[in-house]
Amino acid sequence: MKVEHRGPASLEEKKEFDQVTFDQIQEIDDVQKLRRLEQYMRDEGFPSTADAARVRLHEMGSRTFADDEELARREAEEELNRAREELTSWKAELGALKTSKQGKTSHQEVPAVRDGVTQGSSNNIKEVVEESLDASEVEWMAEREKEKGNELFKSGEYKECVEAYDKSIDLLPKAATLANRAAAKLKLKLYDSAIEDCTQALEQDPKYVKVLMRRAVARMELMQYEEAYDDIQAALGLAPGNKELEKMRDRVLRKMPQTVTKVQIEEVSDSEDSEEAEAEEIDEDEIGKIVEITDEEPKEEDIGKIEEIVDEPPAVKEVQRSEPAAAKTQSRTKIEIEICSDSSEDESSDGEEEAGVVGQDGGRGESPSAQGPAAESPSVDENALANELKVKGNKAYASGDLNAALHWYTESIKRKECSLVYSNRAQVHLKLGHQNSAISDCTKALRLDSKNIKATYRRAVAFKEAGRIKEALSDYEKVKGKLPNRDDIVKQIHILRQKIEGDLSIEDSKGGAKPTHPKPAKASPAKSPAKSIQEALERTLEQQQKQQLPVPNSSTEFETNVRFIRKNPAELAKYIYQIPPEKFAVLFKNAFTSEILGSTIEGLLAGFDQGGEAFTFCHTVLASFTQADRFSITSKMLSSKQKVCLGELFTRLSEASPSAGGEDIDLASLKKGYGVK
Repeated sequence: MKVEHRGPASLEEKKEFDQVTFDQIQEIDDVQKLRRLEQYMRDEGFPSTADAARVRLHEMGSRTFADDEELARREAEEELNRAREELTSWKAELGALKTSKQGKTSHQEVPAVRDGVTQGSSNNIKEVVEESLDASEVEWMAEREKEKGNELFKSGEYKECVEAYDKSIDLLPKAATLANRAAAKLKLKLYDSAIEDCTQALEQDPKYVKVLMRRAVARMELMQYEEAYDDIQAALGLAPGNKELEKMRDRVLRKMPQTVTKVQIEEVSDSEDSEEAEAEEIDEDEIGKIVEITDEEPKEEDIGKIEEIVDEPPAVKEVQRSEPAAAKTQSRTKIEIEICSDSSEDESSDGEEEAGVVGQDGGRGESPSAQGPAAESPSVDENALANELKVKGNKAYASGDLNAALHWYTESIKRKECSLVYSNRAQVHLKLGHQNSAISDCTKALRLDSKNIKATYRRAVAFKEAGRIKEALSDYEKVKGKLPNRDDIVKQIHILRQKIEGDLSIEDSKGGAKPTHPKPAKASPAKSPAKSIQEALERTLEQQQKQQLPVPNSSTEFETNVRFIRKNPAELAKYIYQIPPEKFAVLFKNAFTSEILGSTIEGLLAGFDQGGEAFTFCHTVLASFTQADRFSITSKMLSSKQKVCLGELFTRLSEASPSAGGEDIDLASLKKGYGVK
């Protein structure tokens, strides 16, 4: 007997179900179609629509799949109760038999002991459900639940995401789904449970590198450093040269006992990668990131990323790559002395990194505490507290709370002076307009670590904003020595040199001397230094604003660009409106995330100018999304803020609708498709 489908029988029927209305449900006479509709809507999370289909089925004298399952459950419970009664009766008879047999010879035959019931009613129910499905249907349902979990993960709904993965794993426990659930549990800080999922996934696929990395992260959070180290080493054996794995290994080694750390540093101190010895912290918000989960080897960008907490030219992060080979090589003896001179260094060395920066050439400047007696070194508790306060400062900065960031960085420095924390606090001072304080912090950072190129760059910016042009030029030239090919740094040097030459020209004219070689690029004597600097900054800003992101060629490129500019409504709108409206149908013809849809709506609203062209553009873009697969589901996953933007956008579209004689475009159907009243 062929098993009845429990979902849409075809792609066409699925599309019909996605767009079905209450009135249409009342007109359906096909019982089996109604049963499929009721089950599909309940599985997809639309109980009101499912209830409407269920009422219609009951009116027609039929049952839903859920009714069948309830009936099967009751029958299973009745069967279980009968078995329990038989077991109770049998135990009573056996007890009476043993009593009557006492004192008799042992050669008399004893009835064989029967097996008791070992499974509860919940398992029986699952068996009844699964017996009604063939293998292909079980796989289809498991895949659908996994995809639902992926969508929930992307929208940040991690608890619901785990529940969807639970259903998928109950039906078909695949390694990829277990890996996805482990990623979600990392987000929820359920580290023990995440380790269990990773272990199960590795039993199916021992070479699953991404799962090894996730289990290592969970074990590091639980301070199981030796086990985490074993996972990282196993992953490196499968993916040699993976930079994120090497950084994780260095970090866990710093957390392990001193003897282990010392041996590891001896092994890598003379290698070409010694600049990675001060590995960056792993951002828990990016660990286990999934877009499409597969069984392929992971890319570096999938795990271990860390957000930049500061605004500056991206070139500054490349300094450690441009160091001469001679500067990378360090003495093995020197490293041993550094470790042994302060036993707490192993516990706190990851506090030395700066958020978003990959170490400073594997080395560290000599601090006053390192030069003084060992008794004056910070304790292990002080180091841990300093690092904790630094992390709070990073989070406050990332959230835009500059005063809180300033407070936490200051408290961290009170516990332990650190070059990178001074550099971070200098960046906060720059944001607040405290140039002199920023200069002071950068100077202290450079005293502790002369190779801190970020501190050099920030001090150059602070000098320039404070009008100390010569000092700014000196620091910019130091940065250029590390980054000789960066046009932005070269440009700043050129501007500052012109300013200095202009000032010299003014001084010469006041003293009666005439310049021997007049240069047309010199600043006018009538302009003050502050005004000249301001004009240069305005020109630089204007040139940066003229740079426009290109029209995307794929949905991935669109999503990447939108993530980069979505915090700036004006730039987001400018980017959205430069894309030909008909291109959206091509970019998102298959599927898209709620993040893409929400960001597009925000950009459309930010750039709406009440004109007829804006009306046509927005209508075309919004209509394009409705043609994609799973639109009805994805559109319901918008955040509350994005739904407000959507309502406001439709309000403006209604106000800007073409007047009589213009193009007649019906907004009602489009609003209905988006669920806007």
